[in-house]
Amino acid sequence: MRRLQQQRPEEGALHHGAYPAVSQQARYALRILRREWVTDLLEALAAGPRRYNELLQLLQASRDGVNDPRQDAEQRHIQDSVLNRVLAKLRAEGLVLRDRESVFPYHTTYFITAAGQELLESLIPLARWVERQQNSSHTSHPPGESS
Repeated sequence: MRRLQQQRPEEGALHHGAYPAVSQQARYALRILRREWVTDLLEALAAGPRRYNELLQLLQASRDGVNDPRQDAEQRHIQDSVLNRVLAKLRAEGLVLRDRESVFPYHTTYFITAAGQELLESLIPLARWVERQQNSSHTSHPPGESS
């Protein structure tokens, strides 16, 4: 990502220590979101309930088109053990539910919870902010500087 322009804070803007509870809660959410595959999983489940193998295939396909020189093909594909671990963590956080059928043939279906949906939706303003920052980095200048 491009380096963001440094700007002077406006009068009444956030400053260090102004909202410690917000900062603490944001750090908690970011700890969840920074885990690999979390946003991919939440997005896949937001489209509807999915069985385990469906999730595995969707996640592998979601990164096939990614052209990131830092990742080789193996890093773009989720391993079975990694998917299990991430799903378990999301279940523990209350963001995903698992339903196991107790009759043969056994099926496990995963659902996004209301909390998971809310977390995913909270990323929309953040994505818009990033887009604005990237767009403005071409045209904006620090206060007092002209083009």
